[in-house]
Amino acid sequence: MSISFNSTINEFTPAADEEEVKGEVLENKETFAERRIGKLERENKELQEKLKLQQLMVQLNSLQSKVDKMEEERMQQKEKEEQRQYVYTEQFKAILEKISDLEGMKQKEEEQQKGMMKAAKNFIVEKYEATNGRMVEIEKRLKTDKGKYVSAGQFEKVLERTEKLEKQSKQMQQQQKQEQKTKFATVEKLEESFSQVGEMLKQQKQKLEQLDTEQKKLCEKMASIENFVVDLFSQMQNAQQTEIHTKIDEFAHQLKMEIDVMANATKTKVEVLDRQQTKIWDKFSVLDNFIGILKDRFENELLKAVHSDVRQNIAEKFANPHQNCWEVTACNNELEIFGNESLRIHYKGDGSGFCSVFAKYSVPCCNSGLFCFEVKITNVKRYNSNTYLNIYNFV
Repeated sequence: MSISFNSTINEFTPAADEEEVKGEVLENKETFAERRIGKLERENKELQEKLKLQQLMVQLNSLQSKVDKMEEERMQQKEKEEQRQYVYTEQFKAILEKISDLEGMKQKEEEQQKGMMKAAKNFIVEKYEATNGRMVEIEKRLKTDKGKYVSAGQFEKVLERTEKLEKQSKQMQQQQKQEQKTKFATVEKLEESFSQVGEMLKQQKQKLEQLDTEQKKLCEKMASIENFVVDLFSQMQNAQQTEIHTKIDEFAHQLKMEIDVMANATKTKVEVLDRQQTKIWDKFSVLDNFIGILKDRFENELLKAVHSDVRQNIAEKFANPHQNCWEVTACNNELEIFGNESLRIHYKGDGSGFCSVFAKYSVPCCNSGLFCFEVKITNVKRYNSNTYLNIYNFV
């Protein structure tokens, strides 16, 4: 095209203007090339801006997906924590109910022990007063007529039995007091352990609330980040492209670092809470086993104490020094019973024959230990070949 244009100029233009026309043609060519280059540069810039904008949108979408994922994980973690808290609360309620049952059992046991101690004390006091009164009477009668009543050796035996009963009663009271102190100490330790568990649950609840607060702050910060990104998009139309991309890259990098730091901190706190919850669960299991062992021990000790008190009452009842005496109303007509405690019997019949007399108290049955009657013939008189006069002393 330029060749035909030059040939046309040579045909219709004078020779003097040839250089000027060439200069204008070259100038027009340079202007057209500059315009073309400018247009290409503008198109290239627009394409670069669109490409960077698309990259930024991709980054923002990725960031939004991460935020959504973190929010979903936070909600799942919160649901798990609430479920665990509910389970721990129910377990703590069950343990409190067990403690109240143990306290009720302990109170009943204390009342039963107090009643048994009171009854045993009253019984011992009554027996001691009765024995003391009888001892005084026996001492008076021994001074007047030693031949008709109990010997001094028997009186000493009665005193020894009385002192032995008093010592046994004191030992039983001391033993019951020591057992009561041990049970109280065990219950106090159990209450202290439960108070520690309650304090740990309280601390865990505070940490969960703190974690929830931090999660809310994270959500608020993410909302502010989204607002900032929207404002940044609006400022991109009136600011230089290089500075905007630099700010976006720096902000994205800083945002990524902050999100990573907060995610790591949240993960660390969740791990710490999991370890603490595992410890609390182990302690609950230990306390539950300890409560079962303690309950069995209390029941066994209660049964032992009841059996011991029953045996002691039976032993005290049938260990009365005046148990061995004759029954006056169930005596043969030919026998004569005399003495304050009916310890001696005299046959006053004229001929031979069989006579009997019954003891005042019957031999106890069941598991009450050994029990026997001893009869000693102190005097025998013979009237004829078939008649004897026997005087029996009940030992």
